[in-house]
Amino acid sequence: MNEILKSKIFKWSLVILGELVVLTLVFGMGVKVGAWKARFSYHWGENYQKNFISPHRGMMGFRDREFMGGHGITGSIIARDAGTLTIKSSDGVERFIVLKNDTAIMRFREAIRPENLRIDDQVVVIGQPNDAGQIEAKLIRVMPYPMPFHTPLSPTDTRQ
Repeated sequence: MNEILKSKIFKWSLVILGELVVLTLVFGMGVKVGAWKARFSYHWGENYQKNFISPHRGMMGFRDREFMGGHGITGSIIARDAGTLTIKSSDGVERFIVLKNDTAIMRFREAIRPENLRIDDQVVVIGQPNDAGQIEAKLIRVMPYPMPFHTPLSPTDTRQ
């Protein structure tokens, strides 16, 4: 009887010890992932100016009050053909945008298809310039339609 009791205690001790080891490993992995995410966030914020604004300009003192325009544009869609868009920026410059198979098009949190883009949609385009001077879009973000606060949407307005 005494040997049976000792073997049960030994087995349960091993089970509890094994569970403690597994819990310690899971906790350690969580700490490691959390530290990695924090480090990424910190470095991304540290390099924001270098990534999105020319390194020769200060954050608040950049020349011509414009962001780097070589890899993106903001403006409204003025023409749409199969696989291309024409965007007119607020300063009147028209740029041709090439849509690729891997181009992500987002309206709020919803991914949409290129067919859902409409003339006069306000968009932000990020991509790479090609040899023809067009932007090969990686991401197109459709911005909310700006409406005055006092003007309600009409029943026929399909914008969201």
